Amino acid sequence: EDEDAEIFRWAGEAREGAVLAVATKLDKLPKAKQKPAVAAIAKRLELPVARVLGTSSSTGQGVEALVTEIRSAVRGWAP
Repeated sequence: EDEDAEIFRWAGEAREGAVLAVATKLDKLPKAKQKPAVAAIAKRLELPVARVLGTSSSTGQGVEALVTEIRSAVRGWAP
């Protein structure tokens, strides 16, 4: 976990803060615990909650939002 947080801090500095964390397998948690879990991940990684996206490949939850974020990032990316 400490290593994950360090990687996210480094990536945020390299991309001027444009980092998106993706929390997978969100369907494994009860609905009532999903938002608090995403918020806890954001806090741990020192990211705004809006930069942590909960997803589930089983239910499709969050997948469309993830695709939108990726497309947006690719359009704005220049090496």
